[in-house]
Amino acid sequence: MKILLATPLYPPEIAPVAQYVKELARRLKDIHEITILAYAYIPEQIPGVHIVTIQKDAFLPLRIIKYLTSLFSLEADIIYALNGASIELPVGIFTYFRHTNLIYCIGDQNALNHGKKSVLFRTIQRLLQKKAYAVIETIPSDRPEILPLEPRPDGALATWEQEWKKHIEELNSIFTHVKH
Repeated sequence: MKILLATPLYPPEIAPVAQYVKELARRLKDIHEITILAYAYIPEQIPGVHIVTIQKDAFLPLRIIKYLTSLFSLEADIIYALNGASIELPVGIFTYFRHTNLIYCIGDQNALNHGKKSVLFRTIQRLLQKKAYAVIETIPSDRPEILPLEPRPDGALATWEQEWKKHIEELNSIFTHVKH
């Protein structure tokens, strides 16, 4: 299945949502054909994953138009869109014209809080939630840090792996049902 991960942040950004997208792509790439569409300069590469970037420093309306244009040029069975106004608006417009299956992930708490302060952003978020086949509200926690001179956090790493295993199983179940 061709899955497009539409995200506002991607490494080398250090925000949790950027790390989440990278880990998600890494874990899905052996099962599905993964493309990432992100606002980024020099993205961290993942073997087997196609990454398309839009420059962040462009004038905001132009940046959103470029993102929208890229959405129309890429093929996907499913768009997995992370929250953030710079993603929600072009994805909302795209899914209005192309009836691509949408899964909406509310993984960025800062973007969600920002959206609550604006009637426009809140409206866009609600419209995407209504249009989405599924809304993902819980994502795995951040990877535990392995620090020098500290004991390896084996228990925390095992818990993190279990969270990811469960998350990938849930997503694959959704992907399977979306396609049918």
